[in-house]
Amino acid sequence: MRTVCDLAHKVRIRGGVLQLSLILGLVALIFVVATVLVVAEDRRAARRVAQRRQARLASLGEVDPLAAQRLRQ
Repeated sequence: MRTVCDLAHKVRIRGGVLQLSLILGLVALIFVVATVLVVAEDRRAARRVAQRRQARLASLGEVDPLAAQRLRQ
């Protein structure tokens, strides 16, 4: 036979489980957002490096760095 104390204890446990799942969900969400931001920043940095490289090559007179390879093939 269940008493009021047993029911209150189960509610607290469920509340704790609910709080734990909310916390874990928020941590996972923060992790995903941080990952997306890092990947986006890495892509922007790679794009900046490529643009600098192309500008450097253009200043030397070479517009397309792969042009020589295409002519050889």
